[in-house]
Order: sequence, then C-alpha cells, then structure tokens
Amino acid sequence: MSEYKKLDADEFRSNPYIKSVNVPTAKVGDFTLTTAAYEPGELLEYDMPDLTKNPIEHRVGYFTEKVEFPGIYEGIIPWMSVCPSEINSMARHIDKAHGRVLVLGLGLGYYLYMSSMKPEVESVDVVECQPEIIKLFDENLLPQFPFREKIRIIEADAFSYIGGLRGDEYDFCFADIWQNEIDGAWAYRKIRDTEEQLEDIEFAYWIDDAIEWYLSNE
Repeated sequence: MSEYKKLDADEFRSNPYIKSVNVPTAKVGDFTLTTAAYEPGELLEYDMPDLTKNPIEHRVGYFTEKVEFPGIYEGIIPWMSVCPSEINSMARHIDKAHGRVLVLGLGLGYYLYMSSMKPEVESVDVVECQPEIIKLFDENLLPQFPFREKIRIIEADAFSYIGGLRGDEYDFCFADIWQNEIDGAWAYRKIRDTEEQLEDIEFAYWIDDAIEWYLSNE
C-alpha cells in the first residue's frame, strides 16, 4: 500500500540546480519555459514506483507550503520539469558520470548541470534534435551554469549520432529521450543494440528499472 510522505521544501530548494538557476518565462515556437508550482497539500510522485512490491507501491508525497520548480510546456501540456521525481530518479546516474560524457536528450539541462560540476567529469556533450529546446536552453539557462565551458550542445538525432560513433569518443553515455517506460521501451531497446557495438563506453538509462519491468510484463 502506498503511503503519503511529507516532503521537505527546504531540502528541495537546496538542490544546486533549483537553488542557483533562475528560470525566466520564455517562448520559442510551441515550447514555453516557465516556473510551475505545487500547492500546499497537492499530491505528487516524488520518485519512481517500487516495482518490487506486489501490488506496485507508488511513492507519493506532498509539501506543506507552495513550492516552485522549473518546467517546459508544449502548448498547455507539461513536457519536462525539474521536480522531485526527476531529481530522485537521476541521482544514481549522476553518480556514475565520469570522463567524457555523452547525454542523449537535453530537457532543462538538469543532468548536464549536476554532472558538469563533478571534478571527474572532463566534458559533457548533449545531443538534442529539437532546435526550440536548444534555443530556450542556450539563451536562458546555460549562461547560468558554473561549468558551462565543459558543455557542448549538438543538434542531431540521437540514434543517428550514436550510430556514427567509433566507440572511443566518450567514456560514459546517459540516455534520457523518453517520457515514461511505455514510450521509452522501443528507444531503450534500440540504444541497447548500439551499446553492444560500443564496448568502451559505459551506458546508463533513465528509469531503466521501470523499462525493464515493462518489457518483462509485455
């Protein structure tokens, strides 16, 4: 049975990205960069569900005060946000980042921000196919990143880009080009197939546990 957890607003606000990156309201094409908010008592998933439990245990919580967070909307539909579930589900993959890092998918640049701060990370290349997202990020967020000199943005299709790698260009690759385990299953499989040909690159995948669970229950 899922239990509602009281979340710590100060802890969330102390996250380096949340604390340091000012998010203006800006629009490019159909995409709008802005600040969203959780109202006091509003329920939210603060982390990925525990799939080892039967029935599945959803990690649901609430703040006792209004808490703001960055987001991108496509029209009126939320497209990406730096919220508790995003932060918690990326933590172990940020810990793994080292050397020359390749990131598939830009979003709001949370993974870039956190990984580029690590002294063991030499550089971070991010591949993003949507020019509107690149423009929003490049003009509004990247100038605030303390280690922006480590970061290079590549406008390209993720599958084409990794398909053209020799295998010695990077040490670590983090893939995050899906919204959930259902729409991510096919992309995850495709990248895993490419991974087998790039033995010198360590790969990691956002919500890989959930995707593996979904694939095993198809």
